[in-house]
Amino acid sequence: EEEEEEEEEEAEEEGEDGAAQLSPDEKFINKLSKQLSDAPEGEEEEGEDAKAPEGFSKLKIAEIMQTGLYQPFTGGQYERTGRGQMIYLNGDVYVGEYVKNRKQGFGTYRYKAGGYYTGKWFNNQKFGIGCQVYPDGSTYKGEFAFNLRDGYGTYKYVNGDIYVGEFKGNKKHGFGRFKFAGDRTVYEGLWQSGVFFSGKWILENGTEFEGSFKGGVPSGNGEFIFPHLVFQHKGTFNGTNWRGAAVNRIDEKARVNAINESKKSPVPVYLLVGASGVGKDTLLNEVRDRLAPNYFIARRVITREDLDQEETESFEYATEEQFETIKENLIGTWEAHGYHYGIYKQPIVRAISNKRSPILSISRTQVESISKTIQELCPTAVIKILLVETSTDVVRERLVQRGRDSEDEIEERLSRNADLSNVIKNDFGEQVVVVDNSSSIQDGVDTLLGAINA
Repeated sequence: EEEEEEEEEEAEEEGEDGAAQLSPDEKFINKLSKQLSDAPEGEEEEGEDAKAPEGFSKLKIAEIMQTGLYQPFTGGQYERTGRGQMIYLNGDVYVGEYVKNRKQGFGTYRYKAGGYYTGKWFNNQKFGIGCQVYPDGSTYKGEFAFNLRDGYGTYKYVNGDIYVGEFKGNKKHGFGRFKFAGDRTVYEGLWQSGVFFSGKWILENGTEFEGSFKGGVPSGNGEFIFPHLVFQHKGTFNGTNWRGAAVNRIDEKARVNAINESKKSPVPVYLLVGASGVGKDTLLNEVRDRLAPNYFIARRVITREDLDQEETESFEYATEEQFETIKENLIGTWEAHGYHYGIYKQPIVRAISNKRSPILSISRTQVESISKTIQELCPTAVIKILLVETSTDVVRERLVQRGRDSEDEIEERLSRNADLSNVIKNDFGEQVVVVDNSSSIQDGVDTLLGAINA
């Protein structure tokens, strides 16, 4: 397998990040800014102050010379909001949507060095569904987060190899299927940080090896299945040496029954809930990199447009209008803090069918309806509720620090939080596991991991 794309850095996007250098002609800047911004030289006299034409300043001139030329299709000239085209000094071109001078919405970025990206943006970063064509001709279509391949997608290599599956931080991670164009063999199973470590190696003639892998090659216990010879051979790989044990004839009926039964085996689905201020999203972000690939953290769709908030969650941005059009594809929707939230159905169903346990961060008001929908879509799903709680004093302190609510509103929220938590405990009983996040983040992370892995 070729892993060049895992090691190569994508072409740097210059322009808005200030990679291009200022023009060396400082005299031109000073002269032009003097004409447009400064008071004229000569005798001082009383009267109206001399003012530059509205919209011009030395800073604006410098910004244009640093970044490039912007042509609005909608919106204003001096704040990039709406649709427009940006021509960067290095020759790159972006055509698409902006919000408050940042790429946000749908747009296409073409690199002068070759290749392009077209798809969703949020806060100047590739975020959501998109297509990246790389300079060497390889392509990726799927989900992005923080400018990286993150989520589900398809990567087509120049040599004809194809990977369809999950990514995290630009690397194959989770369940995926890699088909080699040269020998037409297939790796199908679990990947971790770009390396295949558990699953099936399927040869062109139908022979399969199923077991563990190390460094992308069979290692440890496993079994060969030879359908054309109607037998299976169990054993262990030690380096390149295969030490076979029992050889058994394949009972095709029993094999099919075993496959069907495995499809019926229960798959835990975790619903992570908690009141505002208990830190459930902080905990989820902390455990993200520590979870095994057989867990799947569901990506939320959010209508938030707050560009000043530091993003740590991998989510998909949608406008209010877009959110309305995709509602039927969501497993549940809710509103909080003036924004709409939802989670797509398809990734949850796909994860469960691949025997991966989804983790969904949802509103406490949606536990019953989302549980019902998941079990209707996937009868093998076993719902477990992870209820994050924190002492009242800690939550009160966090809400005060946020500064969103008055003292009366905070006390009302705390009372409502206790009521909702009690309802969940009473209604769902043994399905509920309480995760105490009253002390340090590390203690909370350890408690959450313990509840998931129990």
